[in-house]
Amino acid sequence: MLNDLQIKALKATGKRYEITCGNGLYLDVTPTGSKIWRFRYRLHGQREKVTIGPYPAIGLKDANARHLDLAAMVAKGKSPAREQEREKQRADEARTIEELAKLYRADLSQRSKNTDAGRGWIFDAYIIPKIGRYPLVDITPTDVLRFLDGIKGTAPASAIAVHGTLKRMFDFAIARQVMIINPAAAIPSRAVGEKKARTRALDPREIGQLLRSLDSAKGEAETINAFRLLLLTMVRREELLQAIWVEFNLDSALWTIPGERTKNGKAHVVPLSSQAVEILLEQKENTGGMGLVLPGRTSGKPLSTGTLHESMKRNSSFGIAAFTPHDFRRTASTILHEQGWNSDVIEKALNHTMRGVRGIYNKAEYLDQRREMLQAWGGYVMALKEGAKIVPIGTAKSS
Repeated sequence: MLNDLQIKALKATGKRYEITCGNGLYLDVTPTGSKIWRFRYRLHGQREKVTIGPYPAIGLKDANARHLDLAAMVAKGKSPAREQEREKQRADEARTIEELAKLYRADLSQRSKNTDAGRGWIFDAYIIPKIGRYPLVDITPTDVLRFLDGIKGTAPASAIAVHGTLKRMFDFAIARQVMIINPAAAIPSRAVGEKKARTRALDPREIGQLLRSLDSAKGEAETINAFRLLLLTMVRREELLQAIWVEFNLDSALWTIPGERTKNGKAHVVPLSSQAVEILLEQKENTGGMGLVLPGRTSGKPLSTGTLHESMKRNSSFGIAAFTPHDFRRTASTILHEQGWNSDVIEKALNHTMRGVRGIYNKAEYLDQRREMLQAWGGYVMALKEGAKIVPIGTAKSS
């Protein structure tokens, strides 16, 4: 039996040679003198071998212990070489949460016309930047719970959405044999929070106060303009934050959001009010009109939801009661309905999918009506900014 002194004394000869240690364990000495532990065995009539690892990183004692484990596996009819191959395949497939997320999102896009089923923002705003670097083998329920607690403090609804996405992604990993347990499934939904329907809508006075406060708010121009554009365009938060300049035709005052970035998977054309175009022209000058419309702090990355929440916190919600960026959609819908605008036109501006028989037969885009309504909406909110208490939004159209 070899000892450490004998192993250290083995020299390079310019040719590969082996030193047997008994029962299939041997030391493979390469032409350059490197020493590698290997195990040779016979299983189901076939000769196989498996690499244990290099010496001295794996010492004699550890090599013997590993050899006993592998020999026991062979005695049970299992192939160490095949298992090592499987482990390598799993490691090549995904080693970190970010790598797993890429596989999962690719699978979602293949199974759905809508990439990520409308949940891409969960990965981009939370999962990738916060825990993407975590190795899959190390992630625990405690890690997941702390991560969710950090979101819940400022965005409880988002924490619930992230929790659901993590559970589905880790189930996918288990099915792919990349993980053994689901650390998100170990956390009950009640520990994350209860989903409650939001009813918050800004009143006209708050809209005016918000817009005036934005002019003197602390923060980068991109962040301030994001709030303005969300209010004026009525789009979803991530649809705006991930927007790129090629989607816009400012000469025609149109913005086409591709289907892969919308909740219903269908391209959505947004008529732009003159107020929205003015803000976009400012952004175009700031960014050079290339890439992201609202770039974030990290090069190549969009402005994040977290940055919007930080801005609201830093600026004390701009002097009004607490709100979320998504509340702008409810605000616009509420006021426009109160002003008598056609409900179908409003729903189309929000890019909602109509349900039931109306959804089957009503395929109208209402582009001209939406352009008129959004221009009236832009004029209305800007008048509120100037201090008007009650401002007619224009002649509401019922057709």
